[in-house]
Amino acid sequence: MIDFNKQRAAAKWSEDVDRRKRASRYIDYYRNNQSEHLSDILHKLYPKEWDMMSKYATTYALTSALIDDMALVFQTPADISIEANDAQQDKLAELIDQSHLPTRLIQADRYAELLNKVGICPRWHTDQKYIVLDLITPDRCIVEQDPQDHARALKVSYYLSEMENTPNGNDTGRWAVWTAEEYREVRLGADGQEIGETLKAEPNPYKRIPIAWFTTSAELDEFWPDNGSSIVAANEVVNLRLTNLQIMLDYQAFSTLVTKGLPESQTIPWGVTHRLNIPYTASGDMMGGAEYITPSPKITEYWEITNQYITNVARLNGLSAQSFSRDASSFTSGYQLKLSKQDIINRNVLKREFYRESVRELVILMMECYSINNNFRFPPNPEVTIDFADIAFESNPLEQEQLYAMRLSNGTIDRVQILMNQNPDLTEEMAEEKLAKIQERNARRNSNAVNQMDNLNAALGVEDENDKGTGETV
Repeated sequence: MIDFNKQRAAAKWSEDVDRRKRASRYIDYYRNNQSEHLSDILHKLYPKEWDMMSKYATTYALTSALIDDMALVFQTPADISIEANDAQQDKLAELIDQSHLPTRLIQADRYAELLNKVGICPRWHTDQKYIVLDLITPDRCIVEQDPQDHARALKVSYYLSEMENTPNGNDTGRWAVWTAEEYREVRLGADGQEIGETLKAEPNPYKRIPIAWFTTSAELDEFWPDNGSSIVAANEVVNLRLTNLQIMLDYQAFSTLVTKGLPESQTIPWGVTHRLNIPYTASGDMMGGAEYITPSPKITEYWEITNQYITNVARLNGLSAQSFSRDASSFTSGYQLKLSKQDIINRNVLKREFYRESVRELVILMMECYSINNNFRFPPNPEVTIDFADIAFESNPLEQEQLYAMRLSNGTIDRVQILMNQNPDLTEEMAEEKLAKIQERNARRNSNAVNQMDNLNAALGVEDENDKGTGETV
């Protein structure tokens, strides 16, 4: 009797394996580990020429270039605060700094652009006593969905580490398994089934799965948005075209000897120092002929088409050709550069609304993680405020100084704020100290300049116009 339930489960598992492999391939392209994937494509498209073409295989870091230009939400760290006393506020700032939260959020934004959805799970470092933020990507994560809300997970398993020297042939990596009730560490086989005994088991102190999920789009009756990646697909096309271009360049660099009418068995010497003699027949006719030919593909035209394809891909993803190619000469001002990236700015402003609740949940989980492992308490159900920074672009230094001068004149900024804008590492106190030193040096230099001028006037016998006959200069 056919077990249809078992067949259906096997088919769904196979689909999930394909999903994880696809995500792993996207990550390889982002990290520019593309050579093996290009080799597979060449073998599939050109089975007879594959061995020769693989010597010219060329990859292009298009995926990382586009993704990094598109993911700008956390380019400048967001200002995160809670309604609490000073000690609790200071402790949260310490947690954010020690866990490198701003850096993790940049990574989460980039990988969410690439993979559509990623998670961050806080974990306590038992030896060093600080919070580690694990970035969970779809290639190493398996979920069981809520039957009543398919965008919600009731169980999450993600890959922790590989077990070396495994006696059997199965993939027996260590996996973390979270449910609302417990946390376990187990080994999973290639079929997704647990192998052997549970390595670790303990109650879940969070009473929910402690993962904050970041997604760039709303899920439609699914947990993993299946949007594909036009960028990775374009990267594969560009790799093929650049590989063909390398072959063109190599073949054009060398001429090919072509013979006519000579016996197939005849050995023909070749090279720049060799001479080829083709004898005549008894009737005075030549036995054959030989000549060098040089291929002349339209390399320049081919290169321009490839570049146009790259810029079209950038444009379809909201990047202008000039801004993606970093052609600064195309812009006469920072404002024009900002206008060229307006589509990307709009996209990142929209993503803030997708990310806001995710950041809030992550911060709350971090506070809970610290309280669970330390004798310190944050406010219950704290109100977390996330103030996303404006997306900044490099501006013309002269334009920036003119803007600062205008704002100084109308009183909307002071010199301390300007110093802090120019150097984000400065605190307000440090900026005030630096400004005081600058003013002190300027006053000393001005005083020295006045004294030098007085000495020069005295040496020349020139009376200062402010001298009223007293013999003193003012």
